[in-house]
Amino acid sequence: MKRVYLKTYLSNALIILGLWSFPLTMLAWQKHQATLANGQESQWFQHFLGNLPYALLWSVFTPIIWLLARRVSFGGKRFLTPLLFHVPAGFLITLIHDMGVRMIMFALHPNPSGPLVLFSQRWFSNWLKNPWPEEYAFVLVLASFILFRERARDSELREWELQTSLLTSQMAGLKMHLQPHFLFNTLQTINSFAFRKDTQMVSKLLEQLGQLLRSVLDAEGRPWVYLGQELEFLNQYLAFEKLRFQDRLSLELDIDPETKQAYIPHLILQPLVENALKHGINQKIDGGTLKIRTRRDQNSLIIQVQDSGPGIKEPRGQGIGLAHTQTRLALLFPNNHQFQLKPVEGGGTEAFLVLPFLEEEP
Repeated sequence: MKRVYLKTYLSNALIILGLWSFPLTMLAWQKHQATLANGQESQWFQHFLGNLPYALLWSVFTPIIWLLARRVSFGGKRFLTPLLFHVPAGFLITLIHDMGVRMIMFALHPNPSGPLVLFSQRWFSNWLKNPWPEEYAFVLVLASFILFRERARDSELREWELQTSLLTSQMAGLKMHLQPHFLFNTLQTINSFAFRKDTQMVSKLLEQLGQLLRSVLDAEGRPWVYLGQELEFLNQYLAFEKLRFQDRLSLELDIDPETKQAYIPHLILQPLVENALKHGINQKIDGGTLKIRTRRDQNSLIIQVQDSGPGIKEPRGQGIGLAHTQTRLALLFPNNHQFQLKPVEGGGTEAFLVLPFLEEEP
């Protein structure tokens, strides 16, 4: 920890020294040219060394001015109070700076008249002719600009964190609503077989339900999963539905291996499959075929869930599963996804979903 603080301190010190090296160089160059213009010999480096105390002392005062700029800052409707504070502060620090420079110069080049000559009335009169704290104002403006940028960035960060927190809360609420809905439908299926006193089927369904719930609990707190993991859960769900439909349900899976590594929202496919089974396969006496296809198209992940049911003949209200799915997609991928239910030529319905192909978890 001490090493980190030391490294930060040294880097800040170098930045401050670099900041004042430019006006120091320009001041030395101006004096060098003025001396040459007067017909006198001049060496630029001598002027540089002669004005070095000026730059070094301002380097010392820069962190102090920076602290004052942070404590009494301009911004919003605050202007008069900071102005009334910084104007006298600027004059005071400029005066102290000039006194410090004279003391350093006296230490380097002692005057026979003694140290009192440093702060004579003549010096003070000369100082009053040009007391304006240009250097203080320069550091104050620079610090105020950087502080303004920092506050704007912090404000954007807080807004982003608030939106993320709100989105997480909304997603958690939707997922909590979706899970009881899924469980309710599953228990309804088991109840129907129990009513028929088919104990063997009830036992199989309960065993399959236990595996489903275990999968849901394993993914608790994980809003994103690999498509391959989501398909494993979907296979368990379909195994449950196969017991219910028996020979009335056939499956066709066309899964591009590359898509299994894409991240998708957890429990985003189950409502699509459930909708296809309920409004498609279950509407036909002899059942039908459920097809699931995934593929990659450049930066997009395309998922198709198709059934061979009677198809969409007229608009119908959406159930909880599909409604929550669309809400989740709108929250997670605003203006960056496509979802539609459309009829299939020859009969049936297809849920067509296009998502960004995410190789890293958001």
